[in-house]
Amino acid sequence: MEAELEHETTPVWFPAWMLIEEPGLAGVLPPRRTDDDPSRAFDAVMALPAHPATDERGIELRRSLRSIHPGLLRRFLARRAQTAPHPQGPR
Repeated sequence: MEAELEHETTPVWFPAWMLIEEPGLAGVLPPRRTDDDPSRAFDAVMALPAHPATDERGIELRRSLRSIHPGLLRRFLARRAQTAPHPQGPR
């Protein structure tokens, strides 16, 4: 993760990183709904799993997260790729 930390990383960013690593927590944590960047990033990470990459809202959320903290978006996409079901090809 340290390689992805080109943006300032202080404890205020932890909730967004935590949601990326443990997405199941989104069901028990309330959105932040405040206007500071760490809270906006948290809310975007919380909303992203409900929107596919081609969904207009999903695209908007990814753009927003990229503008707030590019490292968070990269980590989110990497985690999503790790956990996505892999289709099995012909054997």
